Amino acid sequence: GERTRRLNLHSGRTARRTPRQGAPSPFPEMGRPSVVATAQYLLNPFHSALGTRALRLLGAVAVALPPAADMSGKVCLVTGGTQGIGRSIAAALASAGAEVHITGRNEELGKSVATELGCKYHRVDHGDIKDVNAFVGQFVADSLRGRPLHCLINNVARMFNGFAKTSEGHESACALNLLGFYRLTTKLLPSLRADTTGGRCVTVTSAGMLLYSLDVSELRDLDDGIGKIAQPYDAVQAYSVTHRSRVLLTQHWGEEEAKRTDGGAPVRFASVHPGWVETPGLAGADAMAGFYAATKRVLRTAAQGADTPVWFAAGIDGECGPNGAFYWDRKVRAINLPLAGTAESPGTIKSLLEFCAARAVH
Repeated sequence: GERTRRLNLHSGRTARRTPRQGAPSPFPEMGRPSVVATAQYLLNPFHSALGTRALRLLGAVAVALPPAADMSGKVCLVTGGTQGIGRSIAAALASAGAEVHITGRNEELGKSVATELGCKYHRVDHGDIKDVNAFVGQFVADSLRGRPLHCLINNVARMFNGFAKTSEGHESACALNLLGFYRLTTKLLPSLRADTTGGRCVTVTSAGMLLYSLDVSELRDLDDGIGKIAQPYDAVQAYSVTHRSRVLLTQHWGEEEAKRTDGGAPVRFASVHPGWVETPGLAGADAMAGFYAATKRVLRTAAQGADTPVWFAAGIDGECGPNGAFYWDRKVRAINLPLAGTAESPGTIKSLLEFCAARAVH
């Protein structure tokens, strides 16, 4: 019989309200986080390792025991798979028998991790559109060789410590967290659709995106180096709105796949919040120094953060939520917290798609 391997792991929409003149508003003004969402987010201990312990004590399925799965013959790509959550995701998928490819910019580290985990390493700068395009062409031709891609894990993202432009003229967070992500996903979608059992695409995201409503004009200003986010640079907001964009795009792609009428198995999309996790990115983010100091002792491990992405990638979810849903600890969550006032206005996704299509080119 088939071998079963053990994975290696230890919305509501709310209309904005107009406050009384002179009274402070709990709802976000343009460019400001929602006070209500911020309070709910920061005061919820379930984002931390305390949450995983509580789930185990309660006997919940989520982040309890490593699930069993056999992914032999499946090809998976994990971006940013050389450290942190990405590395733990790659390790788990490889332990389940998948052929795992990881990307990163540090070639020495990448090759070392690939050897240790039994993966294949590709040097890619995901903030460089030209590099992403070249990688996809090479990956499809030389690595897939006509085979389908079973799962794409969009893990790579970063909070930058200051405003900077890439060699292609894009703001760094916008380039890495959004434009490179958009380009990679759209170019690999045909390879995901080629999986007759139904490909999977997981977007690892930050629940910091819950604090803001997306205004695409602010994204445009950020990328152009003007406006409130760019001058002076607001690292937290730049990170949060690019992650909210990732969640909205993932939701849109999932909805579009659900509508397909060509007879092919739809690609299953999901965005996943891993919880508050101890990662090199968090430790090195100047804007998060206070948060890191306050939560360091209760942060989740990278393996705990990898739980839900691996659960979804392996298909253990059993399609428990709609295509494109947002997950946290294996449960579908709303992308707008109660009374936060962060729901986007009509037409936002259309504007976001137009923005990405126009700028993610080289």
